[in-house]
Amino acid sequence: MTTTSAHRRASRRERGGAGKGAPGSAPPVVRCAVYCRKSVDKGNGGEFGSIEAQRDAVEKYIGAHRGEGWVALPTSYNDLGISGATTARPSFQRLLADIKAGAVDALVVYRLDRVSRNQADFIQLLQFFEQHDVKFVSITEHFDTTTPMGRFALGILIQVAQLEREVTAERVRDKVLASRLRGIWTGGRPVLGYDVVAKKLVINEAEAALVRELFDLYLRHRSLLAVANECRRRTISNKSFITRRGDRVQGGPMGKNALRSLLSNPIVVGRINADDVAVPGEHAAIIDEPTWAAVQAMLAEHGAPGRDRPRRTWTVPLKGMVRCGVCGNAMSHTTTGRGTRRWSSFVCVKVQKQGIAACPGSRVPARQMLGAVVERLRVIGRDPAMLARTTAACRKQLAADDAAHEIERRQLRADGERLSKERDGLRDALRRDGAQPKQLEPRLAEVDVALATIAARAAELQRLGTGSASLDETDLRAALAHFDPGWEALLPAEQARILTLLIKTVTFNAPKSELTIAFRGDGIRRLAHPEETP
Repeated sequence: MTTTSAHRRASRRERGGAGKGAPGSAPPVVRCAVYCRKSVDKGNGGEFGSIEAQRDAVEKYIGAHRGEGWVALPTSYNDLGISGATTARPSFQRLLADIKAGAVDALVVYRLDRVSRNQADFIQLLQFFEQHDVKFVSITEHFDTTTPMGRFALGILIQVAQLEREVTAERVRDKVLASRLRGIWTGGRPVLGYDVVAKKLVINEAEAALVRELFDLYLRHRSLLAVANECRRRTISNKSFITRRGDRVQGGPMGKNALRSLLSNPIVVGRINADDVAVPGEHAAIIDEPTWAAVQAMLAEHGAPGRDRPRRTWTVPLKGMVRCGVCGNAMSHTTTGRGTRRWSSFVCVKVQKQGIAACPGSRVPARQMLGAVVERLRVIGRDPAMLARTTAACRKQLAADDAAHEIERRQLRADGERLSKERDGLRDALRRDGAQPKQLEPRLAEVDVALATIAARAAELQRLGTGSASLDETDLRAALAHFDPGWEALLPAEQARILTLLIKTVTFNAPKSELTIAFRGDGIRRLAHPEETP
């Protein structure tokens, strides 16, 4: 049994009094989280009924086990319109966070595939539940995850659910492809120049004239940035439209990427993409064939991403940390190239959106930036005066963090004391004659959840400790030792990990050739004392 599980079971015994064997004692309280999911919002019908119907069935099941101490938590964990193929669902992630905080003893669902339709994800979830001593219950399939046979049966059924999902997805893809091969528009975000009428694309004459003008501007200027600047000057935006639900989606600015997408979209020339083949569509064309061919040739000449060009992905040290010292914007990582040669740079996002005149000179090769940062770190590690100044700055930053943490600790203690008194009052009320459990138990469960959340956050603050008092020059020197000659032998992923731990931001001012580094005090300690990292 893990330490976490032991603590949770001890806490459960404390909530339930003397235990099951003590005469007249109440059974331990089992805080049950009810999770409901529905893939498609079609009112109250459809797949397994509504969210409300699922929750009602699960709460009745929990009520039947009230004698065993089961109590449904009042918190709603509902995901509507999200597939079970992914665990990246807002309410489900909130549920996992509450489980991790020790606020849940059992997860009860209407059916297994409400949690996940992916076998690998579900196995990981079962391990997560076991690690946190949380029982998983499906009321329609009656699983007990504490036995090997129960876990085996769960694995078989989740395989069946995954197969069903994959077969259904394949049928949908085949149907969509068949429709596109016949030139039928199958939905998606409408394109500038067209309106959707009865599920068909119909030319919007005012927008169509604008699209033709944008094609002409690109052929005249031979530059996406020049046309994008003209769009910004004239406040030309992308397509605005009304969704099927009646919500208005406002089109964003017509930047370089949006302009390239429009200029390369075969819909405007009367075609539909079907499995990487453009077939004649049912809708009318806005752009004539000669203009379309000329624009595509120019885009290809200027390096527009092609479908057949393999995309390279690699780890970039300092990515997400660099800021422009001139305008204060972030400097994003970008690659450019010609033929087989590629160049990697950090570029001010203002330059990317508005051109070099908006923020002169805020571009630097990624290799040069990394080399300058590493050299600065090496100099700090070797220069006692710079090491002392940097340590003092880090301690000052950590002292500010410590002050904020202390304020939070005091607030947590006050909230904990208030909730503990309320919990004692609720328990006394439940023990008195004439108490109304249905009225008091939900609030008691809420208080237990709040106290568990407070305890988890207090433990995290305890782990952080007093940062300013524990950081000294020895720690910083040990952290910077990573940048001695062995640095070049590290893989980019390991370089990125070390830099992410050590550095908060790198501010680069190109006109003044100034480089400013802001450090992470907690990361310095973790690099200096890796054996203490949990």
